[in-house]
Amino acid sequence: VLSDWVVPIPRHEPLIMSLQHAISIPPFHEKFICWYVPIKSSNNVLFTPNSALQHTKLVLILHAILHIRDYHGIISIITDTHRSKIMPCHTSRGFISQSNEQLIINIIHKQTTNNRSPPSISSSLVSCTHCAIQFCSEQELYQHLFSSVGVNCSPQQAINTGDHPPLATNPRRISSINRQIINDEVKKMSNNRIIIPSTSPWASPVVIVKKHDGSPRFYIAYRKLNSLTQKDIYPLPRIDDVIERLNGSYIFSKIDLRSGYFQVPLINEERNKTAFITHDGLWHFKRLPQGVKNFPSVFQRLMNKTLGSLRWDACVAYLDDIVIYSRSFNQHLIGVSNICQTLHESNF
Repeated sequence: VLSDWVVPIPRHEPLIMSLQHAISIPPFHEKFICWYVPIKSSNNVLFTPNSALQHTKLVLILHAILHIRDYHGIISIITDTHRSKIMPCHTSRGFISQSNEQLIINIIHKQTTNNRSPPSISSSLVSCTHCAIQFCSEQELYQHLFSSVGVNCSPQQAINTGDHPPLATNPRRISSINRQIINDEVKKMSNNRIIIPSTSPWASPVVIVKKHDGSPRFYIAYRKLNSLTQKDIYPLPRIDDVIERLNGSYIFSKIDLRSGYFQVPLINEERNKTAFITHDGLWHFKRLPQGVKNFPSVFQRLMNKTLGSLRWDACVAYLDDIVIYSRSFNQHLIGVSNICQTLHESNF
C-alpha cells in the first residue's frame, strides 16, 4: 500500500559539529560520542558527516537525525581497521542542516518481516541514547579535569643512586628532521613548565624512536641512570586480579590521565638526575619523566593513595589508566561522579 508523506529537504547551514576533547577509538569498535553543536536545543536535525575526515582517518561516521540538548548531540563513530584512531579536538566532524522546503515521496505501509527490527532492539537503542545524553551531562560537571597539568601532592622521591658520582653522555648525532622534532618537544615541555634549563652534572641522551604506527616519539635513554638506581618494589596490579574484580559488571568507563607522569612533581634533590642533553642545550625535569626505573611504582603508589576506598569498590587503576565498572547505569553515574570529584580534589 502506497501513500503520500511530507518529508523535509535539508538546507545546509554553516553549523559545524566538533569535539571538545580528543578521543581514542579502539580497533573494530563503535563508540557513541558527545559532540558540541552551536545550538542549545533542537529536534530532528539532520547530521551529515565530513567525508574528507572519513577518508583520511579511515573511520565510518553515520548520517543521523539528532536531538540537540544543551549544545550537545550523540553521534556514532566506527573503526574498521586493526589500529586505534585518535580524533583530535576542535576538528570539524560534519555539519547539521535544517529545511524550509518539502517533498512528496511514497512510503510503503505494509510491513515486511525482513527489515523489521524487534521492539526489544528499538527500546534498547532509545535507552542507550538516553544513557549517553545523561552521561555527557554528567561529564560537563568535570570539564576542568581536562585542562591543566599538575597534581596537588607533595614532590615524589624516586631516584636513589647512593653515593655514585654523576654520569654524563654526549648528545647523539641526529638527522635534521629529528632535530626539529626534538626542538618542538623541548619547546612544548618548556612552555608547560615541565622542564627547565639545567647546569646538572648528569646527562642522558635523547633519541627518536618509532611508535607502532610509524610516527616519531621523543625518548630519553636513561639506561645508565637506571643501572645505578635502587629499585622500588611497590607492586603494580596483577592482571588476573583486575579481571576477577571486573567479573559480573556490565558498564565500563575508562579515564586516561592526559599528562600521566608529567602531572607529578619531583623533589628538588633528584631533578638534576633527570637531565637530558640535546644538540642545543641541557635540560632537567621538574616532574616525573618517562623512562626512569622507579617511576611506575611511584605513580602507582600515588594513584592508590588518591583513589583510596574507591579502588576495587568502583574502579581499578593501572598507572595512569582508571577503569570504572558497575552493574547498573545509575550506579555507574554515581561511581563516575565520585571518582571525578576525587581526581578534582587532587588537581588531576
